[in-house]
Amino acid sequence: DRYEYKYRFGCEPYVLLNRQHAPRYAETFVGYGKDRVSFTYELVARSTTFLVQSELFLVHYRTEQRGVEYVHAPDDWMVGETCWPEFRDRVRRRYKYYAVDCSQRIIDQQVVRAYGRWPLGVVECVSASERLCVGACKPQMAVFKQGH
Repeated sequence: DRYEYKYRFGCEPYVLLNRQHAPRYAETFVGYGKDRVSFTYELVARSTTFLVQSELFLVHYRTEQRGVEYVHAPDDWMVGETCWPEFRDRVRRRYKYYAVDCSQRIIDQQVVRAYGRWPLGVVECVSASERLCVGACKPQMAVFKQGH
């Protein structure tokens, strides 16, 4: 027995799907923030239907980050958010899809205040500008300094 789950912006469900139907993770989301949200967002933009199998379930016990139990708002949460506008615009152009909620609008304003360049408030994706990467990129491009 299964039922359809209606997507809400920002949700991060754990999904099982065939790799050939999955979009690639956007590699600009380095560190904390927007990696699973972007993946789900693009699945929805591609008209994916989410079906919940009633006989299957997953329990998320706990998460540790940096050696301590995970808290929802690490100090570097805005890093991933700086890459969101470019990703969202790419998805909008490719799939003609756009979704947002009031909390994302507030987050966008916070990111512009923290990272925006004067006078237009243009935000550059931090992982792109700092050349940070995951996955297929070349590790020598990323320089990590202990204690930063």
